[in-house]
Amino acid sequence: MLEQYIPKKFCKEFVIEGFGAQLPLIMATVKGIKPVSDIWVNTKSYHKFKQVCNKYNLNYYPNGIFAVPDEQRLEKIYEKYPEYRISTTKVMGFPFDEKKLNKIKGSIHLFISQKKENLKNAIKYGWYPQIIRNKIIEKPPIDLIRFGKVLGYPDCCIEFFNKSHKPEIPIYYNRLKNTRDTPSIYCNNVLNHFSYSFIHHTSCSLSCEKTIEWAKEIEAAIAEKEPEYVNKIRNALKLPLLVWGERNSYVFNGHVKGNKIYYTDFKYSGDSRDDDKSEYFKLGNVIEVTESKINVFLNNKLVHEIDKEKEYLGFILNFN
Repeated sequence: MLEQYIPKKFCKEFVIEGFGAQLPLIMATVKGIKPVSDIWVNTKSYHKFKQVCNKYNLNYYPNGIFAVPDEQRLEKIYEKYPEYRISTTKVMGFPFDEKKLNKIKGSIHLFISQKKENLKNAIKYGWYPQIIRNKIIEKPPIDLIRFGKVLGYPDCCIEFFNKSHKPEIPIYYNRLKNTRDTPSIYCNNVLNHFSYSFIHHTSCSLSCEKTIEWAKEIEAAIAEKEPEYVNKIRNALKLPLLVWGERNSYVFNGHVKGNKIYYTDFKYSGDSRDDDKSEYFKLGNVIEVTESKINVFLNNKLVHEIDKEKEYLGFILNFN
């Protein structure tokens, strides 16, 4: 389910060399539809990534090296600071030094673009909030706005993200509440880390007209080169979702009827270390979502109950 797609030709090298997780994003950047993209590359794969970028005439800039901190270090940070102040990207940062790539086990944050001039502002505004010597250095809102513009995101989505992004409430829930029409697959970015999405930004709603217009442009560009891939993306984006957070969702091979998901298979969208519900969903083939519970059934037999602490912790998303 959601296996990595291997292109017939266009951008195939990115997948073969292990950079396929953000394939539509890379394709859109190669085609020039997306002015700048920021991606992550394993330190051991950096030289291969440069070679593939050169083949597709992509300019690149390594912004820094990031390693996952140990759990004890993270616990100390959580104790010192309220979690809502912590970025969803939790890593230790190091200045980029090509000589140290073999010494640091982690990832490189890079910016890529067709044009070198596009990289200048990405470098200037594309930084993360940091904790340095026990002090938080937060990113000012103006830099968030400028960085969103550099990446090509619609103004309405940039404004919504800056006003509505509160880690304690899933931004997908706020997007759903801000949606007036039927949720569109072109605004579904939940599966972008599986390479099944036309967008990588958080749209202001699940029916944002500007996002849909941009996503359709990306879709058409990919379809010219890899029509089979576009069909697979569209099918994946129609699969029902059960959402807890930005990287804490489950996608089901099945369909929604009322407040129930009927499924034959499923996949977790985030880090496997955060997956605490797959063991229950494996027990059944029907999920019922109520105001206070998530009930798992095997046919008509209740096999497990999950308490819902809040309305927005475990809700169904369905796109057309």
